[in-house]
Amino acid sequence: MNILVLGLDHWIQRHQDNDAERNQARRGFERSIQQLIAERGVELVAEEAGDDNEVAQGLQREENAWAPFENREPRRIEPVETIARTVTRVRDGCLHTDIRPRGNWPDPRVPEYEQAMLDAIQDTIGNADSVLILCGEFHWRNIADALLQNGWNVESHGFDWIVQQQQAQDR
Repeated sequence: MNILVLGLDHWIQRHQDNDAERNQARRGFERSIQQLIAERGVELVAEEAGDDNEVAQGLQREENAWAPFENREPRRIEPVETIARTVTRVRDGCLHTDIRPRGNWPDPRVPEYEQAMLDAIQDTIGNADSVLILCGEFHWRNIADALLQNGWNVESHGFDWIVQQQQAQDR
């Protein structure tokens, strides 16, 4: 089994806003995910994503708090599925699972949060030969190290690697 762990900035996971620069990066991220799935024969994408409605509610709270500082009314935030989920939905032979631990985690940097992600990965990995794990930049090294210690064949990269992949595709 081959596992590729990628650390992300969470803003890139969803087409959540209308920022032109971010949307260009998201389109590149979508192409990168499609290419990785095709080239590596990825059978499972395990993503720290969270429930679309819960994420939208959290973003709405942030929007409501920041809008007054920008002298404007808050924009309405709607639930949006992740790019990786959208990509896997139309691909035969590639499943998607959410490994973000359920519940309210005021500080996702606690070891229990990452252990819950690891448990979810191991519960869903099944017989997949190739797995892509997408998680926050804070977690990717710890997740990759833990999987390596458990005997998996792991490659891992931070967000900069994804950006470099996108730039190479755009050339």
